[in-house]
This record gives sequence, structure tokens and C-alpha cells, in this order.
Amino acid sequence: MKKTNPPRSPFSTPLSRAARETELRIRGIFQWKKQRPPLPFLALMAAAVLMCGGLVSCQAEAETSLPETELWLDYLTLDNFPWDGSQEIQLPEYPDITFRWTPGEVAALEREGEFSLISGMPVMNVFLCDLTGDGNREFCATVAMGSGIVDYHIVAYDYAAKTEYILEARGEYDYTLSLEDGQLRVSRRVYQGGPPLQNAPVSTGLLSISPEGVLEMKDERLAEPPAPPEGYGPVELDAGLLQLAAGETTLEHPYEFLTQEESALLQNLPAAELPREAVEISHALRQDYWRDVLLPVACDEGADVTVYFVAGGMPDVEPLVSPAMWDLRPDGIVLRHGGRTAYFPLYWGGNAHFVSNPLLLADDLDGDGQPEAALVLTTGWGTGCFVSNLYIFDLDDMTYTTPDCSSVPMDITCNGEQTSARIESGGQALEVDLTQLGIPFPGAVELGNQVAFQLVDGKLVCHLELDFACNTGGYLAGADFPIVYEDGGYKLGPATALYNNLNW
Repeated sequence: MKKTNPPRSPFSTPLSRAARETELRIRGIFQWKKQRPPLPFLALMAAAVLMCGGLVSCQAEAETSLPETELWLDYLTLDNFPWDGSQEIQLPEYPDITFRWTPGEVAALEREGEFSLISGMPVMNVFLCDLTGDGNREFCATVAMGSGIVDYHIVAYDYAAKTEYILEARGEYDYTLSLEDGQLRVSRRVYQGGPPLQNAPVSTGLLSISPEGVLEMKDERLAEPPAPPEGYGPVELDAGLLQLAAGETTLEHPYEFLTQEESALLQNLPAAELPREAVEISHALRQDYWRDVLLPVACDEGADVTVYFVAGGMPDVEPLVSPAMWDLRPDGIVLRHGGRTAYFPLYWGGNAHFVSNPLLLADDLDGDGQPEAALVLTTGWGTGCFVSNLYIFDLDDMTYTTPDCSSVPMDITCNGEQTSARIESGGQALEVDLTQLGIPFPGAVELGNQVAFQLVDGKLVCHLELDFACNTGGYLAGADFPIVYEDGGYKLGPATALYNNLNW
């Protein structure tokens, strides 16, 4: 414990010259049995002791205030980065240690040798901030890492405790540090794979270590997107094709490829006899197809849900042989929930083409306290095209609905020269270089040729590629829109991520 000098004041001078002597005098006063001291004297002594304690407390509080947060070095913009340089610093917390920064690391020069604290490719900036509250500042740095996929994350190193803390979301978000009004702040940006400051931050917050010892953003808040440059005008967003593509793809003639006996079986399926566990399509054997018709392709054990592809035209092969998926005829799906089943004439030919299982999510998607079953089927493909459909099943009445994609919460503008476009959605902004199109910008952006419903962090999103050429060849950017439930239906919410495809 750090020793402190006793406080100096006119009220403290009557006390002894040492804490031990003070203790003995007070102890003697309270143990003096010959004569009881006068009451005013005792009151005066008590007041003196209390006042001294208050003064010591005030001094202790002043001494335990956190040391100042400061910048050591910052090359985050990469301007004139000293790739062959180095810098050294000494801190009052560690008077006998010199700390050295080089592009690849921050190290402590100890008597025993060099001790590496933080590594990076490179270490782009370093701040000194007491995150643990022990009076010793940690080294906090923005670090680039990776040779192919380069991400930016935060590393904090507690030299006193020899402990490292990391804040990262590789491939999803980039994190950078800055000093604002004496506070060490974190900016979170959607991962782009380019320079760290190329796009606007999604949110900002204070760098902090949680009680559980996790490096985190405290008091995180959404960042306001910067205003578009002057001279930018609106761009038409053509989502007509998206409304068609993201709807439903049903069979024109259900049961077309089934025998009369197989068709009758689907009308009265014995749920108790159906297999529960899903089978990987790429390894499915003939014996995995129940009655040569139903292949279990997705399941959720917790919700007791299984999805089956209805396949017609089973070839005459041995039970342990895999029939080629492209030789089978998609003839709808069957949904099982508990002891109930239902047939739906939904197309799954894209899953057969790519030999891939469909995505199934059982969750409470509409907030009614009961799970729904969300199923994603691949329905369209081709040069520059890929389309999937999302069906959300109500497990109570075994019916489904699809999200309304008629309105896309996104604004696009471009400059008068039509050389640069700006995308805004969900508090984010992204600049796009239109000169990379190779053709004159047509003045509109088309949606619907690439539609992929996916799971991101356990949530359903619709990933859309933005075609700036309107010919399936100008996908300069993409966006993720969450599926939200509002006003009795499902629709696209503001984007959670914007992607610059030129940086991939």
C-alpha cells in the first residue's frame, strides 16, 4: 500500500508527532481510571479525531483518482506511416522500464530482455488509459491483423497484471480507438476489408473492462451518419424484381411427379412413423428416403419440427446407393410439428442444384410467445443471379406467410458527374466508386437478382446485392436487412450492414 503523509491543518497540530504516539495517548485517555475527564474535554478530543479522519479521507480520495488518459502515438490514417521507425516512452507507473513501439509490436525493455505486450500488422495507434482502476494505465491499441482478410480490433494490455484483453469481431466489424474530450472511445464499423476509416462508424462507446474481465464498449450509442456532400441527388431504387423474387415459388402442378399411391400417402401421413433427424443431402442414400418419397432435410429438436423434401421419380438403385439429386423431381415439401403434418407445393430445385440443405429456424419471430418455423429454400440461379425464398410457418394452424419486400429502407444518392454514389440505411453510410462499373451509370439501382435469406448472429436477415448497372453485372455493394415483424406482418428493417464489394 502506498504510504501517505498525515494532513496538515490548524486542527491537527495538537496531535502527536507520530501515529503510534497518538494511538498511545488516546488509549491512555480511555484507560485512565483515576479520574474521569471532564465531558467537554472528551467531546473536544472526539471532534478532533473525526476531523482528522475526514481530512485523511479527502486526501485518500484525491490520491486514488484515475491518472490522465493520453495519446502515445497515432498512425490510424496510414499517412506517412513510419514502417522502419520506432518510439520509446517511460511512465511514472513503471520508472525503471522503457517501453518501445515498432510497427509490429509494443514491448517492455526489461532487465531480463525484451517482453512483448501487443502485436499487430501493424500496431496503428497506442493510448495510455487506466481501465482497471488500480492507478496504473493500460496500453490500449488499435491493431491490424491478417494478410488476406485484414481486420482492425482493440488490444488492451495490463502490464502490472501481465493480462491481455481483446475486443474483436473478425470479418464482421472493425474497431478503432480515438481520444475525445479526455475519454478513450471506440468506433465500431462494418467490416469492409480496406483502410480502417473508409466508412462511417455504426456506433461509438467508451472503452471499458466489465466486472467479468471482458473488454467492451460501454454506453454504446448509434453514430449519426455524416451529411451527404453537396451536389448529390437521389437515385431510383428499382425493387420491382425483388418483390417477385422474394415472394413464393410454388409448383404449378403439385404431385406431378408422384404416383397415385404416393399422392394419396401425402394426404394422410403417419407422423409417428416419419424420421425425425435430418440427413445431409450430399450423402443421402436411397434408404434415407421414407417410402422412396420423403427425405428429412432440416429439423429442430427443441421445437419438434422436421422438414422433408418430397421427391418424385426415384431411380431403381440399391438402398445403400445415393440417387443423384438432379435426377429427382422436386414435388413440394412436408412440414411435421409434433404429431401433425402438412404438405405444401413449394419449389426446392435450387437446393437440389447446389446439393445443399435448406435453412430452418424455429423461434418466436412475431413476439406472441410461441415459436414459428422459418424455412429458406433456394429457388433461382444463373449467371449473376441467386435467389432464395423465405417461408414463415405458423405451427398452430400449419400455414405460412412470406415477408413483404415492397419497401426497402435504404436511400441512394449520387454526385452530378455520376462518378460516386452514397448508400444510407440504419444509421450507416457507404461511398461507392461508380467509375468501376465500366459503363455509364444508368441512374438507377436494381434489386432482386441476388437475394439470400441468411442467419447472422442467430437473426434472420435478407442479403441483397445492389446492381448499379441494372444488367446483373454491376454489383458494387450489398446490404443486410433484418426481418422484422410489425403491424401484423413481416418486412425488411433498416440495414444492419453495408458492404463495399470492391474491397473484397
